[in-house]
Amino acid sequence: MLGTNTFSRAQQLLRIAYAHAQAMLYRPFLHFVATDKRSHNIDQRAYTCAASYVNLSRNHIHLCVQMKQKGLLNGAHWFVMYTTFFAVVSLIYFAAENPQNITTEAVLKDAIQGKEVLASLAKRSMAADRCATTLEVRFPRVHLLPYTYRLAGNLQGIASLGARRPYEPCPLP
Repeated sequence: MLGTNTFSRAQQLLRIAYAHAQAMLYRPFLHFVATDKRSHNIDQRAYTCAASYVNLSRNHIHLCVQMKQKGLLNGAHWFVMYTTFFAVVSLIYFAAENPQNITTEAVLKDAIQGKEVLASLAKRSMAADRCATTLEVRFPRVHLLPYTYRLAGNLQGIASLGARRPYEPCPLP
């Protein structure tokens, strides 16, 4: 007979799979949460889809944190790792585009939790290791942002996280 952990894991994985399907629908609208986009007349439905994606990303990370605490999360399911990765990146994008928003600090805390979940699975999953390494290389100071926000009273430095860096070719061997 199967234990309750098996059913609980299956239930949570179905919830994550459903969130993954929703993410595929809402992710194309993410750029509508940018502050400069809102200053122009935009379709309110597009903004609603973008806000839904941010909420979905936060909920996905909360599900993964709960599964990790219960010992139900392992690195065997690629869609969990990559959906978590995109959720973290999307939350960081939201924070970078909306530094004065009242929810930015909470969004960043959720992004940090998602980054920590991926880092904890990195030893057991190559997908999680790649995602965690990418986040660490691209956003090395994300864990400091909530403290910077509290100390400085704003997130002026966060805009540099989402900024494009100039192309630098790799040296040839």
